[in-house]
Amino acid sequence: MENTWTDIFALSQFGTGRTKIPYGGRTARIVINNCLQGSAIKITLANRYGKHNVPIDKATFAPCDKDGTLIDLPKTFTFAGSENTQIKAYSAIESDSAEGTIKAGYLAINLLFGKGARINSANMLRERVILSPKGDYTQAESFADANRLTDKLITSAFKLLQVDRCDIIPALESVSISTLAKNKCIVAFGDSITQGGVWSYRLAERLAAPVLNLSIAGNRLLYDCKSLPIIHNIFGKSALKRFEQDVLSRQNAAAVIVALSTNDIGAPGSPAAPKSESVSAEQIIKGLKLLAEKAKAASLAVFFCTLSPFQGYRMGYLSGSEQKRQQVNKWIRTTDEHDGYFDFDQSIRDTKEPTIILPKYDSGDHLHPADNGSLKMANDMDISSLQKLLNK
Repeated sequence: MENTWTDIFALSQFGTGRTKIPYGGRTARIVINNCLQGSAIKITLANRYGKHNVPIDKATFAPCDKDGTLIDLPKTFTFAGSENTQIKAYSAIESDSAEGTIKAGYLAINLLFGKGARINSANMLRERVILSPKGDYTQAESFADANRLTDKLITSAFKLLQVDRCDIIPALESVSISTLAKNKCIVAFGDSITQGGVWSYRLAERLAAPVLNLSIAGNRLLYDCKSLPIIHNIFGKSALKRFEQDVLSRQNAAAVIVALSTNDIGAPGSPAAPKSESVSAEQIIKGLKLLAEKAKAASLAVFFCTLSPFQGYRMGYLSGSEQKRQQVNKWIRTTDEHDGYFDFDQSIRDTKEPTIILPKYDSGDHLHPADNGSLKMANDMDISSLQKLLNK
Protein backbone atom coordinates (compact mmCIF):
# COMPACT_ATOMS: atom_id res chain seq x y z
CA MET A 1 0.00 0.00 0.00
CA GLU A 2 1.24 3.47 -0.89
CA ASN A 3 2.70 5.76 1.77
CA THR A 4 1.66 9.36 2.37
CA TRP A 5 2.59 12.15 4.78
CA THR A 6 0.46 12.23 7.92
CA ASP A 7 0.65 14.74 10.75
CA ILE A 8 1.29 13.11 14.13
CA PHE A 9 1.54 16.43 16.01
CA ALA A 10 0.46 20.00 15.30
CA LEU A 11 -0.47 23.16 17.18
CA SER A 12 -1.85 26.65 16.58
CA GLN A 13 0.46 29.48 17.54
CA PHE A 14 -0.65 32.65 19.32
CA GLY A 15 1.28 35.88 19.79
CA THR A 16 2.81 36.68 23.17
CA GLY A 17 3.31 40.36 22.30
CA ARG A 18 6.14 42.09 24.12
CA THR A 19 6.81 39.02 26.25
CA LYS A 20 9.71 37.53 24.31
CA ILE A 21 10.76 34.29 26.02
CA PRO A 22 14.58 33.89 25.92
CA TYR A 23 15.68 30.59 24.40
CA GLY A 24 18.95 31.78 22.86
CA GLY A 25 21.77 29.24 23.19
CA ARG A 26 19.53 26.60 24.80
CA THR A 27 18.07 23.32 23.60
CA ALA A 28 14.35 22.65 23.91
CA ARG A 29 13.33 18.97 23.94
CA ILE A 30 9.67 18.44 23.01
CA VAL A 31 8.35 14.97 23.84
CA ILE A 32 5.58 13.68 21.57
CA ASN A 33 3.60 10.46 21.94
CA ASN A 34 3.44 8.94 18.45
CA CYS A 35 1.12 5.99 17.70
CA LEU A 36 2.12 5.34 14.07
CA GLN A 37 4.99 3.69 12.21
CA GLY A 38 6.70 5.30 9.25
CA SER A 39 9.73 5.46 7.00
CA ALA A 40 10.58 9.17 7.13
CA ILE A 41 9.92 12.28 9.21
CA LYS A 42 9.86 16.05 8.76
CA ILE A 43 9.00 19.03 10.94
CA THR A 44 7.61 22.51 10.40
CA LEU A 45 8.96 25.38 12.50
CA ALA A 46 6.91 28.56 12.74
CA ASN A 47 7.20 32.18 13.84
CA ARG A 48 3.67 33.30 12.97
CA TYR A 49 3.59 36.42 15.16
CA GLY A 50 7.30 37.20 15.50
CA LYS A 51 8.64 40.49 14.14
CA HIS A 52 12.20 39.15 14.01
CA ASN A 53 13.81 36.01 12.61
CA VAL A 54 14.40 33.13 15.02
CA PRO A 55 17.76 31.37 14.49
CA ILE A 56 17.85 27.57 14.80
CA ASP A 57 21.41 26.19 15.01
CA LYS A 58 20.44 22.51 14.99
CA ALA A 59 17.41 20.22 15.15
CA THR A 60 17.42 16.48 15.89
CA PHE A 61 14.99 13.67 16.64
CA ALA A 62 15.18 10.35 18.45
CA PRO A 63 12.94 7.82 20.19
CA CYS A 64 12.73 8.41 23.94
CA ASP A 65 10.81 7.45 27.05
CA LYS A 66 7.92 9.50 28.46
CA ASP A 67 10.35 11.60 30.53
CA GLY A 68 12.39 12.58 27.47
CA THR A 69 15.41 10.30 28.01
CA LEU A 70 16.68 9.16 24.60
CA ILE A 71 16.73 5.43 23.89
CA ASP A 72 18.60 5.63 20.57
CA LEU A 73 21.09 7.93 18.85
CA PRO A 74 19.56 11.16 17.52
CA LYS A 75 19.42 11.97 13.82
CA THR A 76 19.70 15.49 12.44
CA PHE A 77 17.14 17.43 10.43
CA THR A 78 18.33 19.60 7.57
CA PHE A 79 16.70 22.64 5.99
CA ALA A 80 17.45 22.98 2.27
CA GLY A 81 20.50 20.81 2.99
CA SER A 82 21.79 22.87 5.92
CA GLU A 83 21.77 21.95 9.62
CA ASN A 84 20.93 25.52 10.65
CA THR A 85 18.16 27.83 9.54
CA GLN A 86 16.24 30.99 10.31
CA ILE A 87 12.50 31.01 10.93
CA LYS A 88 11.64 34.27 9.25
CA ALA A 89 9.26 36.79 10.78
CA TYR A 90 5.56 36.01 10.33
CA SER A 91 6.29 32.74 8.52
CA ALA A 92 7.14 29.04 8.78
CA ILE A 93 9.78 26.70 7.37
CA GLU A 94 9.62 22.98 6.65
CA SER A 95 12.60 20.68 7.13
CA ASP A 96 13.88 18.26 4.55
CA SER A 97 12.60 14.71 4.81
CA ALA A 98 14.78 12.61 7.14
CA GLU A 99 14.77 8.96 6.16
CA GLY A 100 14.68 6.20 8.76
CA THR A 101 12.35 3.86 10.60
CA ILE A 102 9.92 5.70 12.84
CA LYS A 103 8.37 3.43 15.45
CA ALA A 104 5.30 3.99 17.61
CA GLY A 105 6.21 5.40 21.01
CA TYR A 106 7.59 8.58 22.50
CA LEU A 107 9.60 10.80 20.19
CA ALA A 108 11.92 13.66 21.15
CA ILE A 109 12.29 16.69 18.89
CA ASN A 110 15.35 18.73 19.95
CA LEU A 111 15.72 22.36 18.88
CA LEU A 112 18.94 24.30 19.57
CA PHE A 113 18.12 28.00 19.40
CA GLY A 114 20.77 30.37 18.10
CA LYS A 115 22.28 33.25 20.02
CA GLY A 116 19.75 35.93 20.93
CA ALA A 117 16.72 33.86 19.91
CA ARG A 118 13.53 35.07 21.58
CA ILE A 119 10.14 33.48 21.13
CA ASN A 120 6.90 35.41 20.92
CA SER A 121 4.88 32.87 18.93
CA ALA A 122 3.95 29.71 20.83
CA ASN A 123 1.23 27.65 22.48
CA MET A 124 0.87 25.59 25.65
CA LEU A 125 -0.11 21.92 25.44
CA ARG A 126 0.26 18.74 27.50
CA GLU A 127 3.36 17.53 25.63
CA ARG A 128 6.37 17.68 27.92
CA VAL A 129 9.01 20.30 27.13
CA ILE A 130 12.47 20.25 28.73
CA LEU A 131 14.65 23.34 28.38
CA SER A 132 18.39 22.81 28.75
CA PRO A 133 21.02 24.98 30.39
CA LYS A 134 23.08 27.00 27.90
CA GLY A 135 24.58 24.72 25.27
CA ASP A 136 23.96 22.14 22.57
CA TYR A 137 22.06 19.24 24.12
CA THR A 138 20.54 17.97 20.88
CA GLN A 139 22.59 14.75 21.17
CA ALA A 140 22.33 14.39 24.96
CA GLU A 141 20.65 11.32 26.37
CA SER A 142 19.00 13.47 29.03
CA PHE A 143 19.28 16.79 30.80
CA ALA A 144 17.54 18.58 33.63
CA ASP A 145 15.18 21.49 33.12
CA ALA A 146 17.00 24.80 33.27
CA ASN A 147 15.82 27.13 36.02
CA ARG A 148 13.59 29.69 34.29
CA LEU A 149 10.95 32.17 35.24
CA THR A 150 8.33 30.66 32.93
CA ASP A 151 8.51 27.35 34.83
CA LYS A 152 7.60 29.12 38.06
CA LEU A 153 4.77 31.06 36.44
CA ILE A 154 3.31 27.97 34.77
CA THR A 155 3.54 25.81 37.89
CA SER A 156 1.89 28.49 40.04
CA ALA A 157 -0.93 29.02 37.55
CA PHE A 158 -1.83 25.35 37.23
CA LYS A 159 -1.74 24.75 40.99
CA LEU A 160 -4.91 26.84 41.16
CA LEU A 161 -6.83 24.36 38.98
CA GLN A 162 -7.35 20.61 39.26
CA VAL A 163 -5.30 19.98 36.12
CA ASP A 164 -1.73 18.94 35.39
CA ARG A 165 0.45 21.65 33.96
CA CYS A 166 0.85 22.47 30.29
CA ASP A 167 4.22 23.45 28.84
CA ILE A 168 5.15 26.23 26.44
CA ILE A 169 6.08 24.70 23.07
CA PRO A 170 8.45 27.02 21.19
CA ALA A 171 8.84 27.12 17.39
CA LEU A 172 7.62 23.58 16.61
CA GLU A 173 4.35 23.77 14.68
CA SER A 174 3.99 20.25 13.27
CA VAL A 175 5.59 16.83 12.92
CA SER A 176 4.74 14.57 9.98
CA ILE A 177 5.77 11.05 9.07
CA SER A 178 5.62 9.08 5.86
CA THR A 179 3.28 6.21 6.68
CA LEU A 180 0.61 4.02 5.13
CA ALA A 181 -2.12 6.15 3.56
CA LYS A 182 -4.74 4.44 5.72
CA ASN A 183 -3.07 5.92 8.86
CA LYS A 184 -5.08 9.14 9.06
CA CYS A 185 -5.27 11.77 11.80
CA ILE A 186 -8.12 13.65 13.48
CA VAL A 187 -8.12 17.40 14.25
CA ALA A 188 -9.47 18.81 17.53
CA PHE A 189 -10.27 22.48 16.89
CA GLY A 190 -11.23 24.47 19.95
CA ASP A 191 -10.51 26.86 22.81
CA SER A 192 -9.03 26.41 26.30
CA ILE A 193 -11.32 23.49 27.21
CA THR A 194 -9.55 21.55 24.44
CA GLN A 195 -6.16 23.27 24.43
CA GLY A 196 -5.55 22.77 28.13
CA GLY A 197 -7.61 19.64 28.62
CA VAL A 198 -6.86 15.96 28.19
CA TRP A 199 -9.89 14.81 26.19
CA SER A 200 -8.08 14.93 22.82
CA TYR A 201 -5.19 12.86 24.24
CA ARG A 202 -7.57 10.27 25.66
CA LEU A 203 -9.43 10.16 22.34
CA ALA A 204 -6.11 9.45 20.57
CA GLU A 205 -5.60 6.49 22.91
CA ARG A 206 -9.10 5.16 22.22
CA LEU A 207 -8.70 5.51 18.45
CA ALA A 208 -5.02 4.50 18.28
CA ALA A 209 -4.65 7.45 15.89
CA PRO A 210 -3.17 10.96 16.13
CA VAL A 211 -5.59 13.59 17.44
CA LEU A 212 -4.04 16.99 16.77
CA ASN A 213 -4.78 19.69 19.34
CA LEU A 214 -5.26 22.79 17.17
CA SER A 215 -6.78 24.89 19.93
CA ILE A 216 -6.11 28.28 21.49
CA ALA A 217 -7.27 29.41 24.93
CA GLY A 218 -9.75 32.27 24.71
CA ASN A 219 -10.28 31.72 20.99
CA ARG A 220 -13.55 32.86 19.45
CA LEU A 221 -15.38 31.62 16.41
CA LEU A 222 -16.33 35.00 14.94
CA TYR A 223 -13.89 37.67 16.16
CA ASP A 224 -10.12 38.05 16.31
CA CYS A 225 -8.35 38.71 19.57
CA LYS A 226 -7.46 42.37 19.67
CA SER A 227 -3.94 43.43 20.65
CA LEU A 228 -4.80 44.72 24.11
CA PRO A 229 -2.50 45.51 27.07
CA ILE A 230 -1.25 42.28 28.72
CA ILE A 231 -3.51 40.14 26.52
CA HIS A 232 -1.87 41.12 23.19
CA ASN A 233 -2.69 38.37 20.64
CA ILE A 234 -2.77 35.40 23.00
CA PHE A 235 -6.31 34.40 22.02
CA GLY A 236 -5.43 34.22 18.33
CA LYS A 237 -7.29 34.99 15.15
CA SER A 238 -10.93 33.98 14.88
CA ALA A 239 -11.58 30.30 14.23
CA LEU A 240 -13.13 31.18 10.88
CA LYS A 241 -9.92 32.94 9.84
CA ARG A 242 -7.47 30.33 11.12
CA PHE A 243 -9.43 27.32 9.89
CA GLU A 244 -7.66 27.07 6.54
CA GLN A 245 -4.13 27.31 7.94
CA ASP A 246 -4.68 25.29 11.10
CA VAL A 247 -7.12 22.63 9.91
CA LEU A 248 -7.34 22.38 6.13
CA SER A 249 -3.55 22.36 5.75
CA ARG A 250 -3.19 19.28 7.97
CA GLN A 251 -1.82 16.25 6.16
CA ASN A 252 -4.03 13.15 5.76
CA ALA A 253 -6.77 14.26 8.17
CA ALA A 254 -10.04 12.32 8.21
CA ALA A 255 -12.18 14.63 10.34
CA VAL A 256 -12.28 17.80 12.41
CA ILE A 257 -13.97 18.01 15.81
CA VAL A 258 -15.11 21.58 16.55
CA ALA A 259 -15.46 22.63 20.20
CA LEU A 260 -15.93 26.40 19.97
CA SER A 261 -18.15 29.43 20.70
CA THR A 262 -18.15 29.53 24.52
CA ASN A 263 -15.91 32.62 24.32
CA ASP A 264 -18.16 34.22 21.70
CA ILE A 265 -20.83 34.20 24.40
CA GLY A 266 -18.69 35.26 27.34
CA ALA A 267 -15.73 37.36 26.18
CA PRO A 268 -17.47 40.59 25.03
CA GLY A 269 -17.51 43.18 27.80
CA SER A 270 -14.47 41.67 29.53
CA PRO A 271 -10.81 42.76 29.17
CA ALA A 272 -10.60 40.19 26.34
CA ALA A 273 -13.12 41.86 23.99
CA PRO A 274 -15.29 44.99 23.73
CA LYS A 275 -19.00 44.75 24.45
CA SER A 276 -19.67 45.85 20.86
CA GLU A 277 -18.58 42.35 19.77
CA SER A 278 -21.48 40.66 21.54
CA VAL A 279 -23.13 38.08 19.29
CA SER A 280 -26.42 36.21 19.17
CA ALA A 281 -26.93 32.45 19.14
CA GLU A 282 -28.06 32.80 15.52
CA GLN A 283 -24.73 34.44 14.59
CA ILE A 284 -22.81 31.64 16.32
CA ILE A 285 -24.85 28.99 14.50
CA LYS A 286 -24.20 30.74 11.18
CA GLY A 287 -20.45 30.65 11.94
CA LEU A 288 -20.56 26.96 12.79
CA LYS A 289 -22.39 26.30 9.53
CA LEU A 290 -19.61 28.12 7.64
CA LEU A 291 -16.98 25.91 9.30
CA ALA A 292 -18.96 22.82 8.31
CA GLU A 293 -19.17 24.05 4.72
CA LYS A 294 -15.42 24.71 4.60
CA ALA A 295 -14.67 21.26 6.00
CA LYS A 296 -16.99 19.43 3.61
CA ALA A 297 -15.63 21.38 0.63
CA ALA A 298 -12.22 19.97 1.57
CA SER A 299 -13.65 16.41 1.90
CA LEU A 300 -13.19 16.54 5.66
CA ALA A 301 -15.83 15.11 7.96
CA VAL A 302 -16.96 17.55 10.66
CA PHE A 303 -18.23 16.89 14.19
CA PHE A 304 -19.42 19.46 16.74
CA CYS A 305 -19.29 19.44 20.54
CA THR A 306 -22.03 20.89 22.72
CA LEU A 307 -21.05 23.73 25.04
CA SER A 308 -20.48 22.67 28.64
CA PRO A 309 -22.00 24.64 31.54
CA PHE A 310 -20.42 27.85 32.87
CA GLN A 311 -22.77 29.12 35.58
CA GLY A 312 -20.60 30.48 38.38
CA TYR A 313 -18.00 31.83 35.97
CA ARG A 314 -18.27 35.48 34.94
CA MET A 315 -20.06 34.74 31.66
CA GLY A 316 -22.60 32.63 33.50
CA TYR A 317 -24.02 35.77 35.04
CA LEU A 318 -24.27 37.77 31.82
CA SER A 319 -27.79 38.45 30.64
CA GLY A 320 -28.85 35.92 28.02
CA SER A 321 -25.65 33.84 28.10
CA GLU A 322 -27.28 30.63 29.34
CA GLN A 323 -30.09 31.05 26.80
CA LYS A 324 -27.50 31.38 24.00
CA ARG A 325 -25.69 28.26 25.19
CA GLN A 326 -28.91 26.28 25.18
CA GLN A 327 -29.86 27.55 21.70
CA VAL A 328 -26.47 26.58 20.25
CA ASN A 329 -26.60 23.17 21.93
CA LYS A 330 -30.13 22.52 20.64
CA TRP A 331 -28.97 23.28 17.10
CA ILE A 332 -25.94 20.99 17.44
CA ARG A 333 -28.13 18.16 18.72
CA THR A 334 -30.78 18.48 16.00
CA THR A 335 -29.08 19.69 12.80
CA ASP A 336 -28.03 17.42 9.96
CA GLU A 337 -25.34 19.86 8.79
CA HIS A 338 -22.55 17.87 10.43
CA ASP A 339 -21.41 14.25 10.47
CA GLY A 340 -22.13 13.84 14.16
CA TYR A 341 -21.77 15.49 17.54
CA PHE A 342 -20.34 14.81 20.99
CA ASP A 343 -22.38 15.91 23.99
CA PHE A 344 -19.78 17.41 26.35
CA ASP A 345 -22.59 19.28 28.12
CA GLN A 346 -24.34 16.05 29.05
CA SER A 347 -21.07 14.40 30.12
CA ILE A 348 -20.10 16.83 32.87
CA ARG A 349 -23.19 18.84 33.84
CA ASP A 350 -24.85 18.46 37.21
CA THR A 351 -28.10 16.62 36.45
CA LYS A 352 -29.82 18.31 39.42
CA GLU A 353 -28.57 21.76 38.42
CA PRO A 354 -27.72 21.52 34.68
CA THR A 355 -26.41 25.10 34.35
CA ILE A 356 -23.29 24.13 36.34
CA ILE A 357 -20.51 21.59 35.96
CA LEU A 358 -20.90 18.69 38.39
CA PRO A 359 -18.59 19.77 41.25
CA LYS A 360 -16.40 16.65 41.07
CA TYR A 361 -15.64 17.50 37.42
CA ASP A 362 -15.12 21.24 38.00
CA SER A 363 -11.55 22.57 37.97
CA GLY A 364 -12.68 25.18 40.47
CA ASP A 365 -13.31 28.12 38.13
CA HIS A 366 -16.77 26.81 37.07
CA LEU A 367 -15.85 26.96 33.36
CA HIS A 368 -13.00 24.54 32.71
CA PRO A 369 -13.38 20.86 33.56
CA ALA A 370 -10.81 19.29 35.86
CA ASP A 371 -8.74 16.53 34.27
CA ASN A 372 -11.19 13.89 35.48
CA GLY A 373 -14.01 15.85 33.79
CA SER A 374 -12.03 16.10 30.56
CA LEU A 375 -11.42 12.34 30.68
CA LYS A 376 -15.14 11.76 31.27
CA MET A 377 -15.90 13.79 28.14
CA ALA A 378 -13.50 11.66 26.09
CA ASN A 379 -14.71 8.35 27.50
CA ASP A 380 -18.34 9.26 26.79
CA MET A 381 -17.67 9.95 23.11
CA ASP A 382 -19.25 7.45 20.72
CA ILE A 383 -16.23 6.89 18.49
CA SER A 384 -17.84 4.50 16.01
CA SER A 385 -18.17 7.14 13.27
CA LEU A 386 -14.57 8.22 13.72
CA GLN A 387 -13.39 4.63 13.59
CA LYS A 388 -15.23 4.09 10.30
CA LEU A 389 -13.52 7.16 8.82
CA LEU A 390 -10.11 5.96 10.00
CA ASN A 391 -10.73 2.47 8.59
CA LYS A 392 -11.72 3.62 5.09
